Amino acid sequence: MIKKRILALALVVIMGIALTACGKSTNDTPQSTTNEKTDNTDKPADNTPHVKDGELTTYYAEEPFNISFALAEIPGEFNRFSEDWAILGEIKKRTNVTLDIVPIIRDDYTQKVTTMLSTGYEIPDLITVLALDKSKMNTFFTNGMFFDYSGYYNDGKMPHMKAFFESRDFVGFPLNEDGSMYSFSGGYDKIVLSEQGALMYRKDLLDKLNLEVPTTIDEFYHVLSSLKQEYPDSYPLNTTFKAYTAVPIAQAFGVSLMTNTGVHYDAEQEKYINIYDTDNAKAFFKFINKLFAEGLIDPEFLTATPEQFRQKMANDITLVSYGWTGQLQSYNKNFKQLNPDFDMVRGPWLLADDIIDTLYVAEQQKLSFALSEAVGKYKNIEEIIKFIDWYMYSEENRTLLGWGIEGQHYTVEDGKKIATEAFIASSFKLDGCNSHMGFEKNVELSDFKTALLGEEALQERLEATSTSYAFESPTIPDELVEEAQLIFVSANKVINQYIAKFTFGEKNVDADYDEFLSLLDDSNYDRLIEIYNIALHSK
Repeated sequence: MIKKRILALALVVIMGIALTACGKSTNDTPQSTTNEKTDNTDKPADNTPHVKDGELTTYYAEEPFNISFALAEIPGEFNRFSEDWAILGEIKKRTNVTLDIVPIIRDDYTQKVTTMLSTGYEIPDLITVLALDKSKMNTFFTNGMFFDYSGYYNDGKMPHMKAFFESRDFVGFPLNEDGSMYSFSGGYDKIVLSEQGALMYRKDLLDKLNLEVPTTIDEFYHVLSSLKQEYPDSYPLNTTFKAYTAVPIAQAFGVSLMTNTGVHYDAEQEKYINIYDTDNAKAFFKFINKLFAEGLIDPEFLTATPEQFRQKMANDITLVSYGWTGQLQSYNKNFKQLNPDFDMVRGPWLLADDIIDTLYVAEQQKLSFALSEAVGKYKNIEEIIKFIDWYMYSEENRTLLGWGIEGQHYTVEDGKKIATEAFIASSFKLDGCNSHMGFEKNVELSDFKTALLGEEALQERLEATSTSYAFESPTIPDELVEEAQLIFVSANKVINQYIAKFTFGEKNVDADYDEFLSLLDDSNYDRLIEIYNIALHSK
């Protein structure tokens, strides 16, 4: 029987581990040789100071300047960087500041940024910290490679950031124990944490078979089996997430899979445990192997490209998927052109019938950025800080990064934003929007979420989170970071190998599970769990 277990819901976004650590900064302010000026831009007629009569306003630089920005780029149809992104021009128009984007493919990001910081060659001013692996990032913090901006925050130079954190129930304010502040973090709103991934179903096909959207793992299996029987050429379940396809299934069995930490937090015991050494994990592996054996999951789900996935969805081979909520309207918009009856809907998180009183614990890492230490040598560092404050934390720019430009990406009717058809069809990623260049407005519950989900679905999500709470992964002590990273890589390799082997039947769960646990032991996985428990109790 599956043991009752509180479920750790790991939100798998385009994120790694965000750590904060002590570091060094410099007060030297020689003239910059790299922060070059741009051509003058006409100053808007409605320009106002950064702060006026105690009220937050827009930002505009008296003298134009450039900021180079190392952006972790995620390959995708609408995500690839383009110098023609409309929001870059809009930012320059509004602020007199030019963002010089340095796009680096996510898989190469740590290596390339490490080389830049280590050699001092062509270091970007602004760096997406969260895309670095945690051992490298911690080293950069402790070696003073990022700029400590705490003095500017404490002196009231960052009113947007102050208002951002004070006006919301956020976790993750980027203040270190020694008072330093290196990363610009968005934190996260506790109630938003269930707003990320979702299972999606072809409701038009379910209706034909008199099937309801499933809520339990048994109902899920029944739906997949019924679809396969009616459409024998299909492999009902498939995603573009590769191994993450198994995440919602694992969650139904109380198993944290593909997490950023690599370990599972058990809220009942209030500690990290080896979730793989449980009946729950074995039941999960048996279930996903059953899906494969019966042709209910696409055999190419680990290797298929996004284009192959779209072709399969267009040809009724893929009928159930798992992905970001924002993809839903894009699918319906695009595939209805091929099939007017096409109707894909979001489903709830699945529960295994024997797990009751399930509490979803969100373990989410914070998207964060940092200024390189060299920026502290610029004479205009205070102006740069003012821009960063506006860019990262103002409602104005967060709306621009998430919603885009009024009249181009959305219109306003009766005070509500209405996304254009082209914006919806792009999964809200046209012209650089929602490309993780900052803390886009859609990261919080807003009209944007209503546009994605609809009022009724949004309300369902709000009600579902009433019994949920957020759990922030603890910061690993500096002296243990490198050890934890090495174990994480080694253990994750074993886990990923056996997800595939158990799924495809290359290994038998009953006969070969001890072999899996033994290899996990050889990777020193228990030590990784121990390290996280040390970090947990030192919070």
